Amino acid sequence: MRLSGSVGSHYGTLPAHAGLWCAVEHISKDFMGRLAVVPMMLEARSPDVTPGMIAMPRTANLAQTVDALETIYAEEVKHVACQSNRLVRCYFKSMSKSPFNKEKRAAAGLPPDSYYPLVDV
Repeated sequence: MRLSGSVGSHYGTLPAHAGLWCAVEHISKDFMGRLAVVPMMLEARSPDVTPGMIAMPRTANLAQTVDALETIYAEEVKHVACQSNRLVRCYFKSMSKSPFNKEKRAAAGLPPDSYYPLVDV
């Protein structure tokens, strides 16, 4: 995936991009663990952080970027599904951090009692 030419980078360049792959490698032998960690811990962050990510390109009048992020935001809510907290705790050592987009998480079927037990305090 190529980012905007003005950015001059590509997906995988930044350390943050490796989080999904590292998690999947860590749980490669446990399919159910992967099904729990990826949507509940990794994809579930998108509804929490994407609204803030949209603010800067909106201010800079980068309509294409805003459109892309809004599409991702809407689609990620659909991808997130409540999974087993036991499997998440087993494989995902870095627990969720607030703030949470409670409205979008609820729309995705993630009630607070499904992720609050996994929150770093």
